[in-house]
Order: sequence, then C-alpha cells, then structure tokens
Amino acid sequence: MYAIGAPEGLELTLTEGLVSSLREFDGSQYIQTSAGISQGSSGGGLFDVEGRLIGITAFFVGEGPNLNFALPAAWIVELERGSRARTVDSGQDGAEARWLQRVSEARAKKDWPNVVSLSQQWVRVMPRNARAWQELGDAYSATNRPRRAIPAYQQALRYDGESFDAWHNLGWTYLALNQYDRAIEAIQEALRVKPGHARATYNLGAAYHGQGQRGKVQEVHGQLRKLDPALAAQFAKRYVKP
Repeated sequence: MYAIGAPEGLELTLTEGLVSSLREFDGSQYIQTSAGISQGSSGGGLFDVEGRLIGITAFFVGEGPNLNFALPAAWIVELERGSRARTVDSGQDGAEARWLQRVSEARAKKDWPNVVSLSQQWVRVMPRNARAWQELGDAYSATNRPRRAIPAYQQALRYDGESFDAWHNLGWTYLALNQYDRAIEAIQEALRVKPGHARATYNLGAAYHGQGQRGKVQEVHGQLRKLDPALAAQFAKRYVKP
C-alpha cells in the first residue's frame, strides 16, 4: 500500500505501509494504514501495489506509525454520482416548472392556440417529460382535437404509468369518441391510481352506459351516492333510468 502526498510542500512524496483496519471515526468509516501521512498530505491518494486508487488520505492522529486514515475511494465515486444526479434532477425540475408556468398563464387567458404551441415546444425540448405530453394532450382536447390528444396522453403514460390525470383524461377522450371499451380500461387504471375518485367513477359509469351495461351503471350510481351525493344526483338524472 502506498500513499502519495505533498508534506510540507514536497510534491509526490511516496510512503509505504499496510492497511491496518477499517475504523469508525465521527460516525464514518475510514481506512487505517501504516503508510505515513504528514502535515500537508491530506487529499492525496492511497494506492495498492497495482496502482489502483483505494482511498483519499484524510488525517493522522498523534505520532503513532499506524494512526493514519484515508476515506475509501468508493465513497467518492458514490458521492460524485449522487451530486450529478441531484444536479440533473434539479435542472430538469426547474425547466419543467418554467414551462408549466408559461402554459398555465396561457391557459388562464384562454389563449388556446398559444397553449398548444407552448406544449408542442415543451415536448420538443423535453421529449421524455410526462407532464409535457399530458399538457399537450389537454391542449388538443381543449381545442376539440381528441384524435391528436390520445397519442399525447399515451406518451405521457409511457414515461409515467402512475399519472392519474393522464389515465383519466385519456379515458375521457376515448369516451368522447364513443370508444367505450378503451375508455373503461383507461378510467379503471386511473381509479387504480386514485381509488374512489368521484369524477373518474362518474366517467366510468358513463362508459358503461355507452355499452348498455345497466347493472354496472346502477353499481356506479351506488358508489357515487357514497362518494359525492350531488354528483350522484347528476349521474342519475342523465344515466339511470327509472
């Protein structure tokens, strides 16, 4: 085992020793070695006989020959990976928030052509962003283009299969196109993500009504009476026959 450092400014000073143990110090584990570490050597490398980096020299205690300590090099790798991941995640989160704000502002003004345009730009810039695809699907739905909304929602679900809004809005879009089988499948997935959601349950009942499944419609009505009596009354007026 070899330690390379620069004690007292003497660069590339090489000392030889053995690994004595792994020791816990201040809640962390360090490599204890007999390879000398002097003042100014911290931050150097601890290498094995084949030149592989084993640790980063950290500190020594007293004058004892074996009281030299190094941080395991594997920890440095993990720390670097974690730092990179946090940096990437932070950057993506910030970009998503900025795009979402722009889309939300256009939606608040009911500027639907701009909502569509911004959502299209967003998915080009961040093609793997589930929220971007969902917003594009919502924009197409709001501008009465359900057949273009469907592939957008499907892309959103490709990148986030647990998105309630994407599943529910996909189901609602299928419902608008009278594709009841697909509507039921999508809304059931939405209810898997959020069991007992009243509006999703209402739309599921509407799809069952489109299929002519009176028993299922009655079942949904019973669920809605527990979840949201006012919504249940609307459902009954539209779909439940006396």
